[in-house]
Amino acid sequence: MALAILGWCGIACAGRVLFVAGDAGNTGDGLTWDAPFEHLRDAITVARPGDEIWVKHGTYHPSVDDATASFALKTGVALYGGFAGNEELREQRDWKRFPTRLSGDLGGDDQPEPHTAIGANSGHVVACGGVDATAVLDGFIIERGAGGPPGTSSTSSLVHGSGMFCLGGSPTVRNCTFRDNTAPHKSGGAVYVLSGSPTFEQCSFERNVARSGGGGAVCAEGDSALTLTDCTFIDNTCYGGVSRQGGGALLFDATGVLALNGCSFTTNQSLPSLSGPITSGGGGAAAIARGSAFARNCSFEGNQAPFGGGVLANAPLVLINCLIAHNAAQLVPTVQGEPSSSGGGVWTASPLTLAFNCTITMNEGTRAAGVDATMGTVAMTNSIVWGNQSRDSALAGLWQSQISDRFELRHCCVEGLFQPGPVDGTSEARPVMIACLSADPLFLAPDAGDFHLSRTSPCIDTGEAMLAVADLEVDLDGSPRLVALRNGPVQIDMGCFERASISGCYEIGDADGDGSVGVGDLNYLLHDFGSRGIDLAADLNDDRLIDINDLNIMLSNWGSPCVAAPPPSGGTQPVDDAVHAQDRDDRTTTAAARLIP
Repeated sequence: MALAILGWCGIACAGRVLFVAGDAGNTGDGLTWDAPFEHLRDAITVARPGDEIWVKHGTYHPSVDDATASFALKTGVALYGGFAGNEELREQRDWKRFPTRLSGDLGGDDQPEPHTAIGANSGHVVACGGVDATAVLDGFIIERGAGGPPGTSSTSSLVHGSGMFCLGGSPTVRNCTFRDNTAPHKSGGAVYVLSGSPTFEQCSFERNVARSGGGGAVCAEGDSALTLTDCTFIDNTCYGGVSRQGGGALLFDATGVLALNGCSFTTNQSLPSLSGPITSGGGGAAAIARGSAFARNCSFEGNQAPFGGGVLANAPLVLINCLIAHNAAQLVPTVQGEPSSSGGGVWTASPLTLAFNCTITMNEGTRAAGVDATMGTVAMTNSIVWGNQSRDSALAGLWQSQISDRFELRHCCVEGLFQPGPVDGTSEARPVMIACLSADPLFLAPDAGDFHLSRTSPCIDTGEAMLAVADLEVDLDGSPRLVALRNGPVQIDMGCFERASISGCYEIGDADGDGSVGVGDLNYLLHDFGSRGIDLAADLNDDRLIDINDLNIMLSNWGSPCVAAPPPSGGTQPVDDAVHAQDRDDRTTTAAARLIP
């Protein structure tokens, strides 16, 4: 009897599943798909800890006509969208095929492209005040929140966090899309967090706007922490406010830690204010004003701002395995004393910025178009800063077009690093350098946005594995990072993409690395014939395709012995004084340990 009771409790204590179908026509008890709730808000009202709410595809509003109402998450209650309406298991749902929308467009009258709110739109589509991580939102599209009823005061909380407002809340949000949300007078177009610690996993943020402040998509302030994993930010915009902090997609102005893992930021922008003094926020993708931040395996591409086209940091920042490319610090008129158009990739006034195995390329700015450090020190390891475009023609080909002078470089490739300077009559000092290069890194197809290393790149195996942090098991592609050479030590490449170690004679067809071209190499080629990808042993012309061209190369060199070519030429600089080098390494390692969770 006792066992039976325990068994019953195990099932009952797991909670109920409540069903919601907006096309039901009437409201049932919500305990089956045959008698679902018609309105999601009704299911949330009766839900208790341990319950799940399954929501059929369709569009749901927090209220019929009350723009101050929200879908309020609850601790212990999980909301799941993306159901067809007949599933027996949660795993059977498909939120991409069956979209479930939580919309703030109460009247259904908004202009879609570009999104313009008409009439009353919800101030917060979703609210998560005071909840913990057991409050789950999974598989929804949150859209068209826009500031509450007409005439809402600019001091009201309704004017920011129009998609989700987290006051002291720490929910878990997965597989959600936040799009076309607008904060009309404040920061955080889609999400605003105040003294909370939410987690976002595999979410996308698209076309959200903060019209007076920072964080076009997400803003975190106060005693907050924020974790985003495998999230994408596309086409979000903020307009400069009095704080000048910016963050086209993301503003972190909190005391905790911002953790970005595997996230991408593409074509976001921070623009000058729409009215009043022409103030401008930096950080086209992200701005870190306080606390500390780390970005691991992230990409920042095609973003723009008046300064810090990709990232702005006024607080400690760690970048690991990151690609920062095609961002721009745009020339705009600003109020006197504001920085403008420097740091196309990164602009930092942080006391410490660390970068491990990053590639920073093809960014644009007036000066230090790759990374501009106006305060503190940037300690960069195993990284590439090359091909960034300065608008100042006097800096062409010089390191000042790529970086500023507040740098400690270890095993890095920086364009123009050994060219004479200064160029402007100032006393600008050179960066500190340890075992660095200035040779062309020979990206595979940079004009096409492919910054993998070609097989002849001088950056292959020239990083320092002993300086690699624990988070470098894989590269930005997810491929193994630390590579053991045949009968040799573990090696690591410079930059965010690792290139597998290969035979020094691959050009003539030695695919198996045995020192000659023969049957073993032909087996490699025939086995993978027609395959596409990087690091294919028999891709002899390095075009990511094994085809007849590779076969012709191999056959024309059949039987030839291996005579390894010398490494590519280019500027190099040996390790300097070992005592000073070790001292800097110790300080960098200690700082990284403090900042990286």
